[in-house]
Amino acid sequence: MNQISKEQSDAIRHLAGPCIVIAPPGSGKTFVLTKRISYLVNERGINPSSVLVITFTRAAALEMKTRFLKEVNEEDTTVTFGTFHSVFYMMLRTSFGTRGQAIISDNDKVELLDSLIRSLFLEDIEKPEVFQVAAEISRMKNMGVPSSEYRPQTMDTETFAKVYDRYQSAMANKNKFDYDDLIIKCRDELQTHPETLKYWQKRFEYILVDEFQDINKPQFDIVKMLAMPQNNVFFVGDDDQSIYSFRGANPKTMLDIANDYPDIRKIYLKKNYRSTNSILNMGTELISHNVDRFKKEIECNTSDLGYASFACLPTDEKQIETVVNQILKWKDYSNTAIITRNNLGVTKYAHALSARGIPFVTSQKISSPYSHPVVQDVISYLKMSVGCGKLNDLIRIINKPYRGVVRKMIPDVVLGNEAIDYIFANYASDATVYSNMMMFRKQLQNMRGFSPFAAINYIKMGTGYMDYLRKKYQGSNDEEGYEEAVHIVNLLQDMSKNTRDTVDFINRMEQLGEDKNNQKEHPLKKTKEGVALVTMHGSKGLEYENVILPDLNDHTIPGRHAILPSQIEEERRILYVAITRAKQNLLLTGIHKKGEQGKELSRFIQDLPQMK
Repeated sequence: MNQISKEQSDAIRHLAGPCIVIAPPGSGKTFVLTKRISYLVNERGINPSSVLVITFTRAAALEMKTRFLKEVNEEDTTVTFGTFHSVFYMMLRTSFGTRGQAIISDNDKVELLDSLIRSLFLEDIEKPEVFQVAAEISRMKNMGVPSSEYRPQTMDTETFAKVYDRYQSAMANKNKFDYDDLIIKCRDELQTHPETLKYWQKRFEYILVDEFQDINKPQFDIVKMLAMPQNNVFFVGDDDQSIYSFRGANPKTMLDIANDYPDIRKIYLKKNYRSTNSILNMGTELISHNVDRFKKEIECNTSDLGYASFACLPTDEKQIETVVNQILKWKDYSNTAIITRNNLGVTKYAHALSARGIPFVTSQKISSPYSHPVVQDVISYLKMSVGCGKLNDLIRIINKPYRGVVRKMIPDVVLGNEAIDYIFANYASDATVYSNMMMFRKQLQNMRGFSPFAAINYIKMGTGYMDYLRKKYQGSNDEEGYEEAVHIVNLLQDMSKNTRDTVDFINRMEQLGEDKNNQKEHPLKKTKEGVALVTMHGSKGLEYENVILPDLNDHTIPGRHAILPSQIEEERRILYVAITRAKQNLLLTGIHKKGEQGKELSRFIQDLPQMK
């Protein structure tokens, strides 16, 4: 136990009964878990086959197993390491004969839902995107609530319940279930087969759960059943790093753990072995503004040779320049990361680094913002407004927002504006659609005399397009996608400021789209080593010597969707996770810009000690 803190030693040596270890960033939670498994097996003589270690990713399970084998100097072990899904699938396969072929693939799931929605929805109801419905069903299952109690955003509750019931029935008829059902099925089978439950309770007498703050209700239900009656459960996590509410995770599960285990032992790991004191103070001060959390005292256990600072910039161009210059100054590409709020930020800085010849690595998809569907929507609106829109332009935007027009009622003519006249004739007896089309044509006429800047502003404010985007992305809980879409609309408007003619702007944007898609002369290439480009969600569990957090503005972090106190607190946790990835040096940047197209710094900046 040399060089192990008292708190770590207490956690490692805990033997029986429930225990929760609150492990802030950099406090050595993986070290504690690995040492504890070794302690149980080697020092307490626990049968290794009775130890179950559950993680959330395959990579984490593999890392944990590898470190344990190195610790005990063995080539293999009967300790079970796995994710929730792999462990519960193993139990279903062993006890109930479940086979992998019974799990429906993601592609088949989408096709099934598509056919059900098409057969269910009437022409006067907008058909939501299939992927949104699939995401809503997944979230509902992860939350562990019945369809009658779930409040969907893609459609009304009654219709959603009908879609869900038909989806589940169709899968049952095919003897299939989906990936989320795997957890539900395991829970239900154990509840209805007490003898089988007893077998697994005897098999796994010691259960260790990593990243406990990310657990959802069905997963927790199974863990509680397996642990009875000895309740030798060992949870490790940090409520301040709970950032997956869209997957059904809720920090309340961790915060209210005493309700499930009144005699649970709580151990707080107090030492941070990762970050310098200035970085640690910044993160600690930020997260202290959250109300629903365990209060913690964290001590720095590293030298304080680095720094944490914030730069307020007047424009995005100046921000990019500052970020790139700082990276060039550090001259340590492989140990540096730019952590952005969403994929759009990854793309933006990939282009910026590439332009300066700085190598970068990323697992995120890099695409040109000019090829984003939102750009095509806005361009189609502009084309229709000046009378050069083709039929495809009309089809693209006619139901963005939804106006009740179905494809078969749109004639195959060349010009979009010509087709509008036919649509009026086809819907003469439908007062609702006819009125919607009257409004649509009036909107296009209003835009006709506008500058590109004013026209895009009208698309945003006068057509209902932004409300369409909100429903599209937030309905599937794709918050990053929504923020990216809004950012791109604003980017287009910024780019239109110096162009007075709408046709010229349309031509320029289409040329940019072609140039960025081809990129023959200067292709954008990822490298094996270089600056890491990662989103805030994607950065969880990682660490870097140098970290830059750009774009710290309201409507980015916190996102514009964050309204309720619980939502603001999760956004603050997301930023906290990003800050605590830094080991030595940390640079935060944001834009403060006055005027009609102004930007406000993130409200979280005021929570930082340097800003007080």
